Amino acid sequence: VSIESVDMNYDSEQIDQIDEDVDHAKERELLASLITKLKCEIDESKNRNTLLETSNKVLVEKLKTEIADFKNKNKSLTEANNKLSKENYLLFADFMKSKAELKRHDSIEYTTEMELECAKVRGDLLSYKMEYERSYNKYTQTINDLNQTVSELKDKLSAHQDTISILKQ
Repeated sequence: VSIESVDMNYDSEQIDQIDEDVDHAKERELLASLITKLKCEIDESKNRNTLLETSNKVLVEKLKTEIADFKNKNKSLTEANNKLSKENYLLFADFMKSKAELKRHDSIEYTTEMELECAKVRGDLLSYKMEYERSYNKYTQTINDLNQTVSELKDKLSAHQDTISILKQ
């Protein structure tokens, strides 16, 4: 083994050591840079998460309000629907009654029944009219008789007054 070869070996080992040290330094710088970058990303992620949490809280509150509004509107609509259902039921019942009544009115039996009712009413009207005319004639005769009696009484009264007047003189 020569001195030169030992020197070369030593130089070669030194160079290798220096290269390794340089590589380690570069790796440390790279790792430090990565750590700094990761810290920045972590900070950004924390900030983003904080912002998202705040935003989510606002959205949750808004959603709670919307759900409450929806429940109120749903309750109102359910009440209105129930009311309309009741009205619809009543209207349908009225419709069916009207339909049955119209069917009854259209029947021949109803027509015959109404014709008989009208004939009875006409007969009653004629009876009342004849009774009225008889009563009217009777009352007219009675009034005329009373007027005649009053006239006769006036004549007698006038004659008596004349007699009393003559007797007083």
